[in-house]
Amino acid sequence: MKNLLKILSFGAILIVLIGILSVVFNGGDLAARGSVIYYDRRIAELSNEQEGQIDVLFLGDSLCGAGFCSPSLYRDYGITSYNAGKEMQKPVETYYCIKEAIKKQPVKVVMLETHGLLRKLDGLDPWGYGLSEAVMYRLPFLKYHSFWKFCTDGRSIRKYFKGFIVDETVEGYEGPVPYYDPEDPDTYPMPWYNRYMLTKIRKLCESNGVKLVLVGTVSPKCYNTQVHRRFEKEAQQLGVDFYDLNCELDKMDIDWKNDFYDDGDHLNVFGAEKATDPLGVYLSKECGLEDHRGDPDYRLWDEMLAKYKQEVIDMEGTDYFILEHDAGIQRQIRVLTELDKSK
Repeated sequence: MKNLLKILSFGAILIVLIGILSVVFNGGDLAARGSVIYYDRRIAELSNEQEGQIDVLFLGDSLCGAGFCSPSLYRDYGITSYNAGKEMQKPVETYYCIKEAIKKQPVKVVMLETHGLLRKLDGLDPWGYGLSEAVMYRLPFLKYHSFWKFCTDGRSIRKYFKGFIVDETVEGYEGPVPYYDPEDPDTYPMPWYNRYMLTKIRKLCESNGVKLVLVGTVSPKCYNTQVHRRFEKEAQQLGVDFYDLNCELDKMDIDWKNDFYDDGDHLNVFGAEKATDPLGVYLSKECGLEDHRGDPDYRLWDEMLAKYKQEVIDMEGTDYFILEHDAGIQRQIRVLTELDKSK
């Protein structure tokens, strides 16, 4: 009995301690210091955004992170958005990111890139990820506690512009231009737990007055007729829009040889700006979003845009993978030099 009480007491103290640490290490401050690993940093930095200014939230996996350019959306349409796409983002992560964002931001539209909804999880993973994300949402220290491992390895050097990273790497697509066969009735399978989470996301958005839009970015490696029909069907059942940019190629001047950074999978900055343009038209006309350009309350967005333009110039001919690799090597040299001096 005494041992049980000790265990329970220890557990209670640990939970209280983690709760306190979660107030101090909430992700936002750590992200501002460059101390959160890059694939968590987009979501962490969202809490640092000025309250009451984000109208659109982009969510999804790496296709989202690479494919939607928040700076150009503001530059060309005055629409304020944040790209919280994350490598391998799971629908349960999307759900809790929306819950967190709407606490401080007047999100009017959530644009959910659909590719991640097709990813399968094995065995008990759906339950495990669901439980862990629920806990980390309440105790964010658990999500960011390993930040110290990455503080000095070069991965904090990336510059984010409302979640978007400038990548000018060019590795063109050599395959056929995407074509959707209207005679093909097949649909790509979607795991039941992803559909369950998509339904929860729909209800969360609806209960908070947020319009949910399913969107597919330009990616000939990831989208085809079966994938399109899957989300066309899901959108109809949920009563939401599905905007597949792969069906809107006539509205974009995609350069298949220069607008991707990995052979037709992910768009680079040049392709992302082109793919974001028709979304600006949709968000303005179909969603009635306001143009904030010229509004003094949004002057920080103009400052961000100036920095983004400079970043496009500065990143010409390189990318962050190269810069991170070089920074990591320089760190190793410094460490070895210091060890040698101490002998």
